[in-house]
Amino acid sequence: MSLGRTLRTPSTALLILGAAATLALAHKPIEIGAVSPSQTAALRLEAVDVSQVVYAELMPDHAQLWLTFDAAAGFALSMSLGVPAGRGAGYRPSLFLLGPGMPDLDLPFSPPDGYGGLAVVSAATATATPFHEPVTGTDSWILVERTLRLPASGTYYLVATSAAGSSGKLWVAVGTREAFSWKDIASLPATVRDVRSFHEVPTSRGDGAGKVWFLVGFAVLIGFLASRS
Repeated sequence: MSLGRTLRTPSTALLILGAAATLALAHKPIEIGAVSPSQTAALRLEAVDVSQVVYAELMPDHAQLWLTFDAAAGFALSMSLGVPAGRGAGYRPSLFLLGPGMPDLDLPFSPPDGYGGLAVVSAATATATPFHEPVTGTDSWILVERTLRLPASGTYYLVATSAAGSSGKLWVAVGTREAFSWKDIASLPATVRDVRSFHEVPTSRGDGAGKVWFLVGFAVLIGFLASRS
């Protein structure tokens, strides 16, 4: 099947364009709610140039979120850290980047052997910028948005941490390139539901994104299947 064949059906083409245009406003969720609390249990990210996000809730007994990825020297890593608005809006976690060829850094946890790091943002210096995510109809406070060229090729870690004894919800995002599959579009209603639940936004409140995107996702999927027949 070719894309050209799919786009011969006007309604299908419009749905595809509408879905693509709206999805371009959002990061692709990789994990919602689970925590990868250590270096050995780090969540691996693939293609970190792709716009993607991990949602997690840190607690005193798992006060770190570890993400890992491979990258080449000179790669421009785009990264951001945010917290849901509302009940947890005052929560201020920190974000660290660890990697080969990076300077020594006094960290509140043990880094991998031979690794240095950078404090992308600390709880003491974070400033909050309001952000509305239109696809899910959720609101957050962005604590940092930063792009950094990596100094060496190898394996890197992004580690989000809570201050001692504190807990709260946060999200870490990387990448700028939008890349959504048919599977992502078809699962969008469930994704919207889960992200709204993480932000503690009732599904009956807001812009009705779940119901709207259920229809869009279903219609696009039907159009795709019809184009193959």
